[in-house]
Formats: sequence, C-alpha cells, structure tokens
Amino acid sequence: MAHKSQLIDLVQVAEYVGESEGVEYSALVTWICETFECRERAAKDSLSILVKGGWAEARGGQSDGRSRTYHLTPGGHEDLATDIGRSAVRSARRRFSTCSRRARRVREHQERNGLIEYGQELWLEQQTAYRAFAASVQSI
Repeated sequence: MAHKSQLIDLVQVAEYVGESEGVEYSALVTWICETFECRERAAKDSLSILVKGGWAEARGGQSDGRSRTYHLTPGGHEDLATDIGRSAVRSARRRFSTCSRRARRVREHQERNGLIEYGQELWLEQQTAYRAFAASVQSI
C-alpha cells in the first residue's frame, strides 16, 4: 500500500469527478484508495486539494443535505482541457496539501503572519493568467 499522496494523480481524479458528475464523497474516496492503492487520509487530502484549488466543489446531498457530492467547476473543466491547466492541477499539491509535516508548519507560519489570504490572491491571479494564455493559444 502506498503511503505518499504524491502517488495520486490529481488530474486523473479531477477527470473522474468530471466524468461522473455528482459522485458521492464516500464513493469517491473509495475509488481513489482502490485506484491508487493509497490510504484514506491521502485520498481525502487529494480531494481537498482539488476543492481548495477551485477545480472541484462539494454540494450538499439532495435528500438529507448532509451527504456531499463532488462536481467539477467550470474552471476545472477549462483547466483539464489545456496542458497549462493540467500542469496547474499537478502542481497544486505543494500549495494545498495538509498531509506532510512541512506543509502543516508552512501553513501555520502563513496563518500567523497573515500570508494565506495574500497567497490565495496570487494563486487566483496566476490561474486567471494561465486560463487567459491558454484561451489565446487555442484561438490561434
């Protein structure tokens, strides 16, 4: 069994979410664990990376409001359609992962110094620039 979340292909997970719009949380975590032979914690971390990066979103269940289903966002669809966007998804683990001790220490330092909001603004600006560039390249 793999112990590192680096073995989980975030692009493949995002594609699966996009193909099965409305996949339930537990089913998605199980699919990630089985597909990548990883632990549940790594699967949940990968899912949270996609949500924090803005590629996937969780919606409340239709019946009881407690169960969550995951959907790809419009930005997620756009990014998966371009090489640059796919690269952004692959590199998101360094920014959003909560699995490693180093990531936790960096995040705690950033929270103490008010750098989280600043970093998120820069990340969103960078993503917007990637999408604009990708759109301009596709129109050529």
